[in-house]
Amino acid sequence: MSATIRYVRRMSIWSRPYSYHGSAASVGYAYVGSPVTMGTSVRYLSPAYATVSERPGDTRESIEANVYTAFPVGSRGSLNVRHAFANRSDETRTSVTSLLGSFRLGRRANLYVTAVNDWQIHRTGWQASSGIGLLVGNRTTANIARDSSDGANHTSMNIQQSLPVGTGFGYRLSGDLEAAHESSAVQHQGRYGSYELWHQQRAVMRVPPD
Repeated sequence: MSATIRYVRRMSIWSRPYSYHGSAASVGYAYVGSPVTMGTSVRYLSPAYATVSERPGDTRESIEANVYTAFPVGSRGSLNVRHAFANRSDETRTSVTSLLGSFRLGRRANLYVTAVNDWQIHRTGWQASSGIGLLVGNRTTANIARDSSDGANHTSMNIQQSLPVGTGFGYRLSGDLEAAHESSAVQHQGRYGSYELWHQQRAVMRVPPD
């Protein structure tokens, strides 16, 4: 049994700070069904539109648009594809395409892959990562990931145990093998709040004087 949901969202706002007249509008559409989910949205902000944190004339995304779709890959995987575009008031643009795939390897393991391309003016910037996540035990997960960005590769590992619903302890250990960077934390959740003790260490390359 499958259900299909379609909805359209529209919104318009006006602002009048001082002698300026600003406006904002957004519209979106989403289709949630089986086996495909998809949607799109567009947002517009005029140069004079103001909020509590933005004043008229501030640099902002004057137009934002994104489109996405998600669908299954076989019986154990799914793929999400998204593209986002933004035109800023300072005449710069961003255009980013991303892919996210997730595949179930077993009851306690998942494989995930991501790829992101930033189609900026005069250059492209690919970023890719892949990893495996494991359910080790009660509230305890571990994963190892390989990331590649701008010609640099990093392998990271981490394991963590989340805090319980009531009182109790949790911890987190993580490290970057190439950068020789590691961090750890111990957490405690009590009746009157939560506390955390953390440690971080990063290798520093020293260049000898000439």
